Amino acid sequence: MSTLQTIAEKEIPATPMIEHGSWGSRPIGTYTSSLTLYNWGDPFYYQIEWIIDSDDEMVEHIGLWFEVCQLTPPHTMPPKPGEGKSLIDYDGIMAMPDIAVTFLREQGFTIPEEFES
Repeated sequence: MSTLQTIAEKEIPATPMIEHGSWGSRPIGTYTSSLTLYNWGDPFYYQIEWIIDSDDEMVEHIGLWFEVCQLTPPHTMPPKPGEGKSLIDYDGIMAMPDIAVTFLREQGFTIPEEFES
């Protein structure tokens, strides 16, 4: 059994939030939030836990699948957790939030343009 490992964390300042669903979308207010990137030992599956500090504290979980990709210079030393990994799929949300795309890129992951909103 694999052990849950925290890879990265980020606090997000107050940001206008919009809730999306198959029914459409609606603004829910301006809130602070936090992102935590987890891994269970599988080098190609990660998960983001996104906690939105609303009145009801909303929690979103975003499952992320990656494949090996070509590294392009310059590389960091030591390498960032996502270097050499490109997003191929996600699960748990209607559309990949810009805030999550930025967070993953900060960790060295390649996020193709098709995942940008």
